[in-house]
Amino acid sequence: MSEYVVVANCLLEIGCLSKSVEAITGKKENRDKIIQYVFVAFVLAISMYINLYNGDRIFQLFHYVALFIFFKIRYEMDVIDTLTYSILAFLVVGALELFVYVPYNLICYILQIKDDFSFFVVLVVYAICCVLNRCGIIIVNGKWIDSYKDKINIRFFIILFTLLLAFIISLIKFRKGLSWSEGAYLSGAFFIFLVFIQKVSTYQMEIDCHKRYEEKYGEVITELRERQHKFMNQLDSVYALCKIYDNYDELVQHQALELNHLRKYMMSGKLLILDRPLVIAHIYTKLCEAEEKHIQLQTDFSCSLNNMNIPDIFLIEIIGNLLDNAMEEVLARGKHERIGMKITDAGNEICISVGNEHEKIPYSEYNQFFKEGYSSKGNWRGVGLPYVKKIADKFHGNIEVGNVIYGKENYFVVSIYFKR
Repeated sequence: MSEYVVVANCLLEIGCLSKSVEAITGKKENRDKIIQYVFVAFVLAISMYINLYNGDRIFQLFHYVALFIFFKIRYEMDVIDTLTYSILAFLVVGALELFVYVPYNLICYILQIKDDFSFFVVLVVYAICCVLNRCGIIIVNGKWIDSYKDKINIRFFIILFTLLLAFIISLIKFRKGLSWSEGAYLSGAFFIFLVFIQKVSTYQMEIDCHKRYEEKYGEVITELRERQHKFMNQLDSVYALCKIYDNYDELVQHQALELNHLRKYMMSGKLLILDRPLVIAHIYTKLCEAEEKHIQLQTDFSCSLNNMNIPDIFLIEIIGNLLDNAMEEVLARGKHERIGMKITDAGNEICISVGNEHEKIPYSEYNQFFKEGYSSKGNWRGVGLPYVKKIADKFHGNIEVGNVIYGKENYFVVSIYFKR
């Protein structure tokens, strides 16, 4: 193997691991390039020493340590997160390499090709990792792990280390002459394992979501009953005014005052019409949060969400991110601006839109908001918008962004349309 192939393979493998970490976590690299280059050079030096000069394999340990530090610096994660996501990235890339090696090995066997094709295998794996990162296919795993990182214990790491060791051993053995059938078996097994992890991650997120909002939904029902009781009492008071005031003008004046008090007993925006208990509980939580922060959040809900083919956890992610960004912007500007949220029927689609009062933002600026790596500070550029776009794309949603006039005020609005 020539030194050029070794360098190319090493760089591509680092790229594969980096893209896998980004796909799992949704994080992007920081700007501290020089230190990153130093560790990349160190990893390259170890790879060349082992592969070109038959160096002791014990140096492979330093190779992994250098990659670990590289990821910590590159993505600015703490030690636990770096260790967790690095191991998962190794598992993903290892499984993909096995999966790609099998057909390449079969083709070379049929065509009697004895040349080294490792570069092309790693190149294909890198392309797959780029697709996974761009499409946000496995980012849900990162969301699940991030929500459970405080619960991760030593047994979790023992399992991950064991799996990683199994991958390394299997890859080394595969490159030293593992049969096609054995390689196919390992590839299939690891692929099924990754699919299993994906499914378990999604189900675990749903379970966690149910536990988190079950109590809140109970609060919504309790508050609704209390408001209904107070509403009936208030109506009785309005009726009793007829027996107190003989003067017509005084009666009308006091009735108007009492009827105006009835508004505070109305549940905001017909919340229960949404028919999704977890989503209702989440929006109710956000309404309470806005009230605590003295932010005026106006809502308009006019249709059920039951016909939408999108899980509650992803609807909550979308609504939560959009409302969080709007509230952060309103608080940062300090102008007591309002926020509007609508969930409405748009024919064959359901529209979820969130906007906040803001002077007009030019297209050249807001067109950048959903791009990866764009600054999250100021002018409605909150963290999580690229993730919102990935969810919308995953469920074939259409995003519209722009300035909308409500009354006499301009609102910057993000609208997402989902088919029923």
